[in-house]
Amino acid sequence: MTLLHLKARARRPVSLGIRSEEAGQGDARFRGRAGAPLTARLVGLTAALLLSWTLAGASAWAQEPAPEPIPYGKLSVEGVARRSVAPDQATIDFGVRQEATSAQAAFDSAQFVLSNIVVALKANDVPEESMRTTGLTLRPVYQHDEGEPKLVGYAAEGSVRVETKDLRRLGNLIDAAVAAGANRIENLQYARSDARSLQEELLDEAAAQALRRAERIAKALGQEVKSVAQVHEISGGLVPLGRGAAFEAAAGSAAVVLPGSLTVEVRIQVEFVLAPSKTAPPRADTFPSAPEQGGRSGGTGGGTDETAPPAGS
Repeated sequence: MTLLHLKARARRPVSLGIRSEEAGQGDARFRGRAGAPLTARLVGLTAALLLSWTLAGASAWAQEPAPEPIPYGKLSVEGVARRSVAPDQATIDFGVRQEATSAQAAFDSAQFVLSNIVVALKANDVPEESMRTTGLTLRPVYQHDEGEPKLVGYAAEGSVRVETKDLRRLGNLIDAAVAAGANRIENLQYARSDARSLQEELLDEAAAQALRRAERIAKALGQEVKSVAQVHEISGGLVPLGRGAAFEAAAGSAAVVLPGSLTVEVRIQVEFVLAPSKTAPPRADTFPSAPEQGGRSGGTGGGTDETAPPAGS
């Protein structure tokens, strides 16, 4: 075999193919050995990140201020405010009742008297816009004897309501209406022209009183007022006076009118939310103490018997 033949055989790809296969197997073995540690490293890195995030969240939560005590009680109190004031206006009804055998005659008679009353009031400086008709009725009148009721005539009634702010002359108005034919005087009522503004002021006073009462009660119980749950206005306005006309009349003299005073009152109901007080515990003397058994003072171990005889007896 010549040298050329040996060189040609050496260049054949057989040995090269074997080495190439062995090299490929080596690469696979290398990839297999490197793949397992890489997965483990990824899992470890993920766990470390999750742990760091958890610790960071816990640290942030620990730095937040402590939450307020949870409100656990409510207290409902009433606030009342009232004020006595002198009235500055009045309303009064002057009425008439007329009877006649016919409906037309009764009605005409009542209308005539009402017209006279209006004229008399105008003559006493009462403007027409301060007067209005408040009642006008016509009904049959029956006589109840033995047997069926018997129609004997008709009755007509009417009234005029007068509003005035000159209370000093109210007695003169009554005299003038009676002289003009009024035979019924009803619904004398006094009022204040600024009643609404007075109620607004009293609402503030009633609310302040309710808050003071709630704070006093809460403090005695070791609590404090946190907020308002709800508010209800129970009543508000002028306290009604007694029924009937508040005047006296004597023959030959003017009617004596006594306006007196009015009471403006406001009542509210407030429900407050309570929470434990941060400054003072409940007062021990607020609650009755339970009776001690056996006459022994409180405490465990080493307590003294208060009923024991003195030493040396």
